Amino acid sequence: MWKSIILSAAMAGAIAASPAFAQQPSPGEMPADKMEQGQAASQYKGWPVFGSGGEKIGEVVEARMGADGKPEALHVEAAQELGIGTKTIEVQKDQFQAGDNRIELKISSDEAKSLPEAQKN
Repeated sequence: MWKSIILSAAMAGAIAASPAFAQQPSPGEMPADKMEQGQAASQYKGWPVFGSGGEKIGEVVEARMGADGKPEALHVEAAQELGIGTKTIEVQKDQFQAGDNRIELKISSDEAKSLPEAQKN
């Protein structure tokens, strides 16, 4: 009799726990919400970035997405002074607006170029 009770309890526990295991991603597999954020972030890569005066500053090389699926910050590869070399700057969400396949900053190109370099992830 004890054997039947223990076996029944073990089976009930296994059945109750199975949905939790099914929802876990396999090792090396990205959870669906993170995959969607990654896909959303990649859509901005390569978009041209313009200052508030219309001058092209550079292009998006990375987007950091928020929980709402909107970009929190953009890493922009911007041309240095005199067009010699580039640096990657981080532009915060309150400093830009996404348009049709382009980013328009709410700050001037000079202000954008003076932003500190973006930290590597």
